[in-house]
Amino acid sequence: MKKINVMLLGDIDIREQARFALAEVERVEIVGELSGFEDRHLRFVEEMIPDVVVVDGAAFDFDAHNALSKIRRSGAVRNLVVVTPVSWSRQKKIDFGADAVVSTLEELRAAVQPGVAALPIRTDLERAA
Repeated sequence: MKKINVMLLGDIDIREQARFALAEVERVEIVGELSGFEDRHLRFVEEMIPDVVVVDGAAFDFDAHNALSKIRRSGAVRNLVVVTPVSWSRQKKIDFGADAVVSTLEELRAAVQPGVAALPIRTDLERAA
């Protein structure tokens, strides 16, 4: 069975919580983590070719909107999931333009787990291309 490769992008607390939550999801493998995002980090994302990038929407160390936009334009990632604070308005969540926006660990698991079967997971050949 294919694994779904996940990259975590955000502050340490969100990355730790996401790691904990996703450890319970079958076939999910964390392939990389970034605490910040600058133009030079896009190359790292492109090299890892994750199936899903989980982005901390309220990160202090980088602009999540900018990171999402650059990752999306690169075409290296098929699915973007944004973790936002529960207190944010629905409109603020929609502004991200992500494939899924979650505010709890349960929602994060749900956003990734159905994706294990449904997301277009890349084969080893596609990853090598």
